[in-house]
Amino acid sequence: MQCDNDIAQRIEWGGDPSANNYDISKLFGSGGSLETLARANPVPEFDDIVEFYEYLVMKDSRKVDHPIDHDTGELGAPLPPDAELAEHRYFVRGTLQHGSATGKIADFFEKFDSDAEAARMSGDNRTFIEGGKYYLLGIADAVCAWVAWRTDIAKPLAYVEALAFAFKMTRLVWHTKSGIGADLVKHIEEQLSTPEMLATGVLDGLENVPMAILCDSSACDDAMFEKFCKLYRAMLPTCYLAAWKENSDAALEQGRTMHRSIEMCYNSMYDPNDKRFDTVEMHQFYDFHVNWVLPRGLRPFRTELSMAHSPHAVARDDGYVCGTIDMLYLDERDQVWLIDWKCSRELSQRSFKKGDVGHGPCEGLQNCNIEKYAMQAGVYEKMLTANTEFRVVYRGIACFHPNQTGFQIVTVIDYQDRCEKLMAYFAQ
Repeated sequence: MQCDNDIAQRIEWGGDPSANNYDISKLFGSGGSLETLARANPVPEFDDIVEFYEYLVMKDSRKVDHPIDHDTGELGAPLPPDAELAEHRYFVRGTLQHGSATGKIADFFEKFDSDAEAARMSGDNRTFIEGGKYYLLGIADAVCAWVAWRTDIAKPLAYVEALAFAFKMTRLVWHTKSGIGADLVKHIEEQLSTPEMLATGVLDGLENVPMAILCDSSACDDAMFEKFCKLYRAMLPTCYLAAWKENSDAALEQGRTMHRSIEMCYNSMYDPNDKRFDTVEMHQFYDFHVNWVLPRGLRPFRTELSMAHSPHAVARDDGYVCGTIDMLYLDERDQVWLIDWKCSRELSQRSFKKGDVGHGPCEGLQNCNIEKYAMQAGVYEKMLTANTEFRVVYRGIACFHPNQTGFQIVTVIDYQDRCEKLMAYFAQ
């Protein structure tokens, strides 16, 4: 296991899980339910008063009894009049709470202005960074735009449609007029021949034109290519926003699936025939369980424990801070190890913009996800220890993602002093 040290936290990396030969079916049981650990290890201080819904139907701040899949938001019947589909809601003793710990922490950092950043980045010479989170426009995008634009200049929006589809392609290294190889031409040809692409109409009448000619930027004069580049540059903000939206939606769904799969494993619901358990990120989780959890003598205590804490001297019905801990392990001395699951492309330790730091109780902290996760873990610890007899001895982030060769575990800083100040802010 490889360890890296940084100014803020300790980071450990697992090895390639494909090198292991353990039997996954023997690690986790079957025949259980999502309530298996909750029934075995109740925490009445929270279980008896807190309800959390990923999705639910509401009307006038109240829950509506309506057929709905609370995990996916899929409705079993049309919404009643004046009702709405709500997301991520907490109730304490039946009363709706306003916001979660995660959302309240985010208030002390500058919000990411996607429109402004897309406009700024469109002036950069670079448009693609492999494995990056923001620079996502590679050669495949440019070639598709180029093909669509050359196909019919009279259709100014045709290449925008081509780009929207191109976001689904494999990201490749950026080139301009340096030419492209035969393999890339074949790749582009395959992508542009799909039903979705043909439906845009940008290739109508060009069935017999070799794709290599369409993709060759040197087959036109410099003035024509320069004109295209100006148009493409002008469209970059829109392209970036579309790419970010698609990536965000895909990451959200991937993360939710992974969270639920891990929850099912620890609640004796593993199914070797279920494809959800056979992903890259889940195999990293299995390796994490075998090579990090078990050697430390940890045992699963609770998954997805929803909590609430009143920061007020006198509790108010709608004044609780709420949050859900992904994983609680207990060690041999019954001390708590808090773990938050992440399925992130990158666990950043620096702000995207230089000098972008938090304020208030988060003053001086980098505006990046690891620092926010550290504050979140600190708040969870505060909520747990203030309302129960548990003692927390470890706070960490376990990240599993296809971009990684193995699991990543980050031991976050203990920010209890900052979290005390944060609770004081919540009480105002």
